[in-house]
Amino acid sequence: MTSDYLVINDLEVTCRVGDTEAERAFPQIIFLTIRLFLPLQEAGQTGNIKKTVNYAHIINQIRDQLEKAPFILIESVAEKVANFALKFKQIERVEVSVSKKISPGVRTVGATVLRTRHGSS
Repeated sequence: MTSDYLVINDLEVTCRVGDTEAERAFPQIIFLTIRLFLPLQEAGQTGNIKKTVNYAHIINQIRDQLEKAPFILIESVAEKVANFALKFKQIERVEVSVSKKISPGVRTVGATVLRTRHGSS
């Protein structure tokens, strides 16, 4: 399994997330940091985007998916993003951190998941 990764830092997404209906009534900004583990040597040596993944496409798809449906837990947001990323055959493993501001005096709360494609070695 590779230790190479692409990283998307502090992706801002508008999402309805919270454990109460009132909290989910209005979209709020959440932040995602996503590490996409895949071999990068060939892409780096050749400059060929076909040897990596198009992170702009991934960002757009994540935004689209998260803006459509409400979530009760940020853990659910992290799982949805991880499952989506692992649909790309090049990605062996993904780490997704999700955070949001909840109240004065607390910068953010968050959850991180690390998921591996079944069958990767």
